[in-house]
Amino acid sequence: MAPTNQKVSLHVPEDVVFSIFSKLPLKSVNRFTCVSKSWTTLFENSYFMNMFSKYMVSKYHLSYDEACLLLNCQWRKLYLLSGERFENKVQLNWPDPFNRSYSYTYIFGSAINGTLCINNENHSRIVLWNPATDESNIVPANKVRCYILSFIGIDAYLNGVCHWWGETECETYVVSFNLSNEVPVTTLLPSDLHDLKWVYRYLAVLNEHVAMISNYAKTTSSLYTSISILGEPGVKESWIKLFDIGPLSCMEHPIGVGKKGNIFIRKDDDNELACLDLTTGVMENIGAKAGAFRSQIVLYDKNILPIKGMNN
Repeated sequence: MAPTNQKVSLHVPEDVVFSIFSKLPLKSVNRFTCVSKSWTTLFENSYFMNMFSKYMVSKYHLSYDEACLLLNCQWRKLYLLSGERFENKVQLNWPDPFNRSYSYTYIFGSAINGTLCINNENHSRIVLWNPATDESNIVPANKVRCYILSFIGIDAYLNGVCHWWGETECETYVVSFNLSNEVPVTTLLPSDLHDLKWVYRYLAVLNEHVAMISNYAKTTSSLYTSISILGEPGVKESWIKLFDIGPLSCMEHPIGVGKKGNIFIRKDDDNELACLDLTTGVMENIGAKAGAFRSQIVLYDKNILPIKGMNN
């Protein structure tokens, strides 16, 4: 083929760039904002943020069953919810010794290979339990003094790093503790949350990102919910707000994150449990009530394999 003098354009259309960037991890996109002047304002571009947010919430773990566990502490009832709209509800019985206890029962994290880690209110007993087979193993007591940092909405675990809230008299931040090197890192919260009249924060894992779900009031009568994700622990500027929902008719408390990034919310006026679909922005009641205190939703993947590695 004979050589030509035709010039090749290095220009990439903006919509193509946005499409590529919207599928990258948040940490990578943050780094690209330093490459080009036109990319420094990527997260201020509503068109790009709409693409990025929709793609981020559309990714979910296909390994998870369509079921979630609803725990209602107030009435000590545990339900298995299933179906596309969670219309199937089956009550489960807690394993021994929790089914005879009147104290609060808490589930740590989500199910791993169908097994839940549960404990009682004073953390005196920890049990591994598979609801599908009803097999349970009591974790041997440890004489070493331990400190419990886990509680509904104040902690999250992702890829070997534990995250929880920390605060001083003048600052609120997220503490990230890497279990492999035992190094803690703190991340201050976004500045736009500091001057609000009232804020309630919930820490969760949303599609492989540490997420902060904030209920706040702009005025005494206007209530909103915002969802931000953390791009890189220790970097305050890596907080990215994905959604700002409102005004709302009543205060709505997040109690868990489900498949496809759905947010489960307890409505303050009637304790009705609702599911917020982040892909559509639609919130629907799912026909169940949550307790006013300590309710939680956890992901559950059904598995009939026996629990291994523990002795009664």
